Amino acid sequence: MTHSKNIPVKILIAFLVYLTAIIVTASSIKDGIALGVPDKFSQVGEKAGIAAGWHLDVKKKTVIMTLSKDCVSAPTSQKFSFAPTTNIAKGYFMSGGRLKGSKDDFIKLEPRGIYELCFWAKKSGPCKARASLLLFTDANWKSKSLRNKQNVIITSSKWKKYKYILEVPEKAKATIVHFSIEGKGGAVWLDDLVFKRISLDRQPVDGNPKQKYTLKRSAFIFPAKQKTKLIASKGYTIQRVDGTPTVCFNGVPFFAQLFFNGSWDYKKIQSKQAKDFMQAGINGTFLAAALNWGKEFASGGISHYGHPYLSLNRRIKKILEMNPKAKILLNVHLNVPRSWYYNHPDEILAADDGTPVFMGKRTSAAISRASKLCRQESGKRLKELINYIDSQKYSSSVMGFILFFGQSGEWNWFKPGKDVANRNKFVNLTTDHSPVSQKAFRNWLKKFYNNKITNLNLAWKTNFSNFSQAKVPKENELDSMIGPVFTDLRRYRKIYDYWCYYSEEKTKTLLYFAHAAKQATKINRLVGAYYGGAIYGTVGGSKNILRGGGGGFQRVLKSPDIDFLCNPNFYTIEQVGNHCPTQNLVDSIYLHGKFHFFEYDHPTSTGEFDPSKNCFAAHNKKRAPKNIKESIAIMKRDFSWAFCKNMGMWWWEMGRSTSAGSWFNAPAMTKALKQFQKIGQDALYENRRSISEIAVIYSLKSFRALKPQWGGIGRDLMVKQLDAFGKIGAPYDLYNLADLKRIRPYKLYIFWNTFLTNQEERKQINSILKKNNATALWIYAPGYASTDKGKSVETMEQLTGIKFAAEQTSGWPCITITNPFHPVSKAFYGKQVGLKKLLTPVFYVCDKKAIILGRSVLGGKPVFVIKNLLGWNSVYVGAYPVSPAIFRSIARYAGVHIYNNQDDALAVNESYFSIHSAVSGKRTITLPTKSDIYDLFEQKYIKKNARKFQINLTAPETRLFRITRL
Repeated sequence: MTHSKNIPVKILIAFLVYLTAIIVTASSIKDGIALGVPDKFSQVGEKAGIAAGWHLDVKKKTVIMTLSKDCVSAPTSQKFSFAPTTNIAKGYFMSGGRLKGSKDDFIKLEPRGIYELCFWAKKSGPCKARASLLLFTDANWKSKSLRNKQNVIITSSKWKKYKYILEVPEKAKATIVHFSIEGKGGAVWLDDLVFKRISLDRQPVDGNPKQKYTLKRSAFIFPAKQKTKLIASKGYTIQRVDGTPTVCFNGVPFFAQLFFNGSWDYKKIQSKQAKDFMQAGINGTFLAAALNWGKEFASGGISHYGHPYLSLNRRIKKILEMNPKAKILLNVHLNVPRSWYYNHPDEILAADDGTPVFMGKRTSAAISRASKLCRQESGKRLKELINYIDSQKYSSSVMGFILFFGQSGEWNWFKPGKDVANRNKFVNLTTDHSPVSQKAFRNWLKKFYNNKITNLNLAWKTNFSNFSQAKVPKENELDSMIGPVFTDLRRYRKIYDYWCYYSEEKTKTLLYFAHAAKQATKINRLVGAYYGGAIYGTVGGSKNILRGGGGGFQRVLKSPDIDFLCNPNFYTIEQVGNHCPTQNLVDSIYLHGKFHFFEYDHPTSTGEFDPSKNCFAAHNKKRAPKNIKESIAIMKRDFSWAFCKNMGMWWWEMGRSTSAGSWFNAPAMTKALKQFQKIGQDALYENRRSISEIAVIYSLKSFRALKPQWGGIGRDLMVKQLDAFGKIGAPYDLYNLADLKRIRPYKLYIFWNTFLTNQEERKQINSILKKNNATALWIYAPGYASTDKGKSVETMEQLTGIKFAAEQTSGWPCITITNPFHPVSKAFYGKQVGLKKLLTPVFYVCDKKAIILGRSVLGGKPVFVIKNLLGWNSVYVGAYPVSPAIFRSIARYAGVHIYNNQDDALAVNESYFSIHSAVSGKRTITLPTKSDIYDLFEQKYIKKNARKFQINLTAPETRLFRITRL
C-alpha cells in the first residue's frame, strides 16, 4: 500500500432528533403523561401522526411521524422515521407547549426520592437511540438544568422493555424525559412509557438470632525459611535472597533505589537535584538513551553525525564524574522515526478504512505491533547501542536496559498529537487495520485453527473459502456488539480471537527486543520494560484495557530474557490517606522469579503547576499534597509499600524539565530519601517474605468477555475498588488468575473480576479452595461468561457453588445489609454498600442453603450471601465497591489475622510493618506473635516482647516499623 492524499471519503449521513416527552402531574393529563399511568400512544386525538397530548417542534428537515400498529399494547405505538439524507434532522417531541413556558410541562420531584422510567422500544437501521432524564432546579424552562450522565441506549431490533432509575440529586426539583436519535437513517418505535416513584420499603430482617456461628481460629502460618545461595555471577542479576527476588552485582545484593535523571543535555545532568540524591546515598541513576536514527527524531534524543552516541556518552561520564559508584539503568527509546509514516505506510497503525495514523510534526511514527520490519531495524540499532556501551570503560556501570516502546514508552496505544488534523478519527481507535496487521492476524488464525478453514467457519459462523477472507474487526463491529456489559463469545468469536492475536503480537515484539538485548550484552545485565500495567489500564474502561494488549503477561513472565517489569503508582488514587500501589500484578511477577521497580512520579508541594510547559502534575493538582508534611507522608507511604513488597524504586522528578519548581527541593525530603536508602540496604538479609493470608485474584482475560466501551464496569469495579484492598487491616497479595494453581495456600481468596472461565479452570479453583479449607469472595458476575457456553448462570454455580438467577434489566450494584445476627454482617445492619449507578444484567441468589446477609437496594432480592460448602466457604456480593470494613469482617470470619481495625493503608511482610493515614488518633496494632517493635523513621524502640502496641498518628502520617519476631 502506498500513502495517498486521494483517500475516498464516505458520505456520512447523520440524524439527530431530540424527542422530548414532558411528564406532568395527574391534574394535567390533557397536556402530557400522568404520573404512574402508561402512555399507550393512542390514535384518539392524533394530529399529523403524533399521539394525543404530544407536540413536535421541528428545527431542520421533516421527521416522519406515524402511529404504528406494530405495538406492545393496542392500539398503536409512536414511530419516528428518518429517510437517508445528508442534512441533519433536528426536532423536539414533547407533551405540552414548551414555547408557552407552561409549568405543566414538568413533574415535580421529591428530594432524594427514587424514580423509575420504564418504556418499551425497538429500532431498525443504523440509527442510535437513547433515553435520559433531564433535571432542572425549578419547574420552568428558564431554570438551571443539571447535568445527568445516566442514559439508556436502545439497541434491540425487537420489542424490549427498558428501565431507567433516578436518585434525585439535592438541587433537582423537576424533570422531563428526553429521547435522542442519531445515525444514517432508520426508525424507532416507543410504547407504554411510564414514569413513577419507587417506594423503597424497609428490607426484611434476614438470619436466625438463635443460630450459633463459629469463626475460624486457625493459627497464623509463617512461610518456611529458605536458605540463601547466591551465585557469584559477573555483572547484574536477579537472585532470590531468602526467597525474595533481589538485584545483585557480582553476586552481592544491593538496594535498587535510583534517581530518574531525565535530562538529555549533558550540561544539565549534574543538577542540584542529582547531587542531593547522591548525597543521600542513592547511587542508582535512571538515564534515557536513543537509538541511532541519524538526524531523525524518533522518541528521545537526536544522534550526532560522526558520533551517534555522543550525547549519551557525555551524560554517562558526567554522572560518573559526580559519583564513581553510580549504577546506571538505561531507558532505551525503541520507537521508529516519523519518516516511516511516509516510507513504510504498510507498517503504520491504521484506521479501519486503511488510513495510517499520523502522530504529529515532531514525534515518532505510530508503528504497528505486527511490524517485523520495526523489530528488525530497531532491534539492530539496539544491539549497536549495547555493543558501543560494552566498548567503553564505564561498561560495568551500566546495570541494564528498559525497552521503552509505545505512546509513553509503556507499550501502550499510540495517540496522535493535538496538531494532527482529523485527530478524533484516530484517538479512539481500538483495532489495527494496517496491511501488516491484517496479514499477521490471518497467520495467527491459521495456526490457531490448525490451518483448517472449516474450523474457523464453525467458530465464526461464516462461509469463508480461505483464510484470506478473514479481516480484523472494524470499530462499528465492536460498537454494535449486543449486550450492555457482557457479550456472548460464541456469537462474537471473531472479536475475541482478535484480542488474543493482538496480545500475542505485542508480546512477540517485546520479547524480540529482550532477546536481542540479552544476545548483545557481554556481561550480565538486567532487561525489562514498562509492561503489564493491567490494573491501571482499566481507567479507560474495557476498550482501553483490550487495546492495551496485556494478555501476553504470562508469556512475558516465563521468558528467560525478561528480568524485571516496572510501572508507576496508580494515579487516580494517589492522594494522601489512600492506598496507592503500583499498576502491576507484583506477586505474580515475584512468583516467576522476576523483579519489579516502582516508579514514584507524584507531584509534591514544592513544585508548581505549569500546564503551558507540559508539567505532568497539572491535571493532578486536586490530588497533589498541599504542604511539606503531606508530601513527606506520601513519599514515606509509597516507599514503605514498595519496600514491604520488596520492590526497587526510582524517583522521577518530572517538574525538573519545566519552569516549575523541583519536586524534591526541601531538606526534609532529602533527609527522608537518605533514610529510605539506609533502611533498604540494611534489610537486604532480613526475612522480607510475604505473610499475607489474603490473595486477590485478578483475571486479565476476563475483559474479553466485556462489551468494549470507555468507562462502565471495566473502570468502576477496578478503579473504585483498589483503595479498599490496602485498608482491610491485613496485607494482601495480588495475582493473575493464570497463576492460581502455583501460589501457596491462603485463607481468603478475593476473586475480583473472574467473569470469564472455562470448565477446567472452574474445577481447578474449586479443588484449590477445598484443599486449603479456604473462604472465597466473589464479586458481581463470577464465571458468567465462557467461550463454550456463552453467558450462563449455570457456570456461575459451577464456580461458586451458589445458585443464581439473572435478569436482563437495570439495577444498582448496591446492597442493604439485612442480617443483624451473622458475624460477617451484624456490625453493618441497615447500612448500604455499593455504587448507585445503573448496570445490566442484575444477578441475585436463589439458593435456599445460602445464608442471606444483604439484599439489593432496588428490588430487595438476595445479593450478599454466604454458603458453607464441603471443605470451604463461598461468599457472594453483588455490589461494588466493597468497603474495607466489609472486607475486614469477611477476612476475620475466614480466620485471617487482623492487624488494625481502622481504615488505614497497611503494608506488611515478615519483618516490617507500615501504616499510613489521613486521620489522626490512637491505633492499636495486633501482631501474630510476640515481637520487638522498632520505629525505623524515629529510630527508637516502641515496645519489646509484645503482641500489641499502640501508636498516636498525627495526620497525615506514615510510620514504618521493624518487627523482630521472638
